Amino acid sequence: MKIVCKWLKDNRVLVNPDGQVLPCCYLANPIWGIKQNFKGGEAGRHSDGGKGVDSDGNPLSVVYNQFGKGGKSAMEEYNNDKEKYNIHNNDMKDILKGKWFTKTLPDSWKDETKTISQCRKWCGEE
Repeated sequence: MKIVCKWLKDNRVLVNPDGQVLPCCYLANPIWGIKQNFKGGEAGRHSDGGKGVDSDGNPLSVVYNQFGKGGKSAMEEYNNDKEKYNIHNNDMKDILKGKWFTKTLPDSWKDETKTISQCRKWCGEE
């Protein structure tokens, strides 16, 4: 399966309200939704009470690990360096020139075990 990123073709990215820069809404929306569910407040009261939160209290590791298909997903690498990809910490130009956006993500499209499931689902071409 060939991945042709729709957002990349249009030179677009998405910045979540918390400042996280992601390549598209297909990745940003589930991450933002899960993150809000674990924060407490109204959404948090209906969550699983924090199951899946890692030792740092980061529920997103659960989401990032589910993006792949057996191997280490490109989203795991993003999660490990997520502060680098936050507009509150870095300039947009530096974020987009970073290793994850220029190498890790595009390379993941060539290895099915590393391809993010949303990339496969929304931008995969037979």
